[in-house]
Amino acid sequence: MKPNYDESELGGIKGVLYELEGDRAEAINLGARLNLDVFQRIEVQVPGEGWDLWVFVASGRVGLAPIGRKAPGPIVLDFLEDSRLKRMAGAAHERRQPLAKAVGIGRGCGSVLDATAGFGLDAQMFAAWGCRVTATERSPVLAALWERALLKVNDRPEIKKILKGLHFFGGDARDLMTNTAESFDVVYLDPMYPERKRKSVAVKKEMQIFRRLVGDDQDAGELFEKSRSKAVQRVVVKRPKHAPWVAPVEPSFQVKGTTVRFDVYLS
Repeated sequence: MKPNYDESELGGIKGVLYELEGDRAEAINLGARLNLDVFQRIEVQVPGEGWDLWVFVASGRVGLAPIGRKAPGPIVLDFLEDSRLKRMAGAAHERRQPLAKAVGIGRGCGSVLDATAGFGLDAQMFAAWGCRVTATERSPVLAALWERALLKVNDRPEIKKILKGLHFFGGDARDLMTNTAESFDVVYLDPMYPERKRKSVAVKKEMQIFRRLVGDDQDAGELFEKSRSKAVQRVVVKRPKHAPWVAPVEPSFQVKGTTVRFDVYLS
């Protein structure tokens, strides 16, 4: 039985694209998983105005590809991407970075619930630090890409060993927290950034794509309140450096980076 996602759940995705014949089977699998039509790239017309968002498969890699004259570039979900592997290899150095300080990696790494996993950049680092990670993502599109990316890790035993503590749940983190008796040492939230009139070039591509796909996370405050009931040690919220708090209360402390900050709420 095919899934019955509505357009809002799929973020207006137009379909699944592939370029080479060798990627056709994988594109068909993703199309069936999401109940989306499958096209070869040469069959797709560039829209006259704006841009459309597609799932794509290229050389075995999966991701999101905006198509249009003024579209941002594609983004890939691949745990074996060179930049990710280099970051994992430098995990000891990364322990000195703001993310590690905010989550409390130096105190020993227990269980982490990444309740807004996105493309898994932070969840991958939590696992590289030795945490037991439960990553959740409610977008069906991102969940399908996660499942595909995790399957690829099976082909690299040395990476699979490092990421053995990373487990994925496709669905709303609030449902997971409601339906499990388990608590987590840390609950980590990275909700959609608020829109700014002037967007920096560095974040424009990913933010444009994610906003098109998942919207504005209007329920971030509700997710925060749910997280506090499940966090044994702390809730950590990633925010743009000058954005308001997600929570109605002041954080216990903040860890600031160059462009972002982490609001830490101790339990």
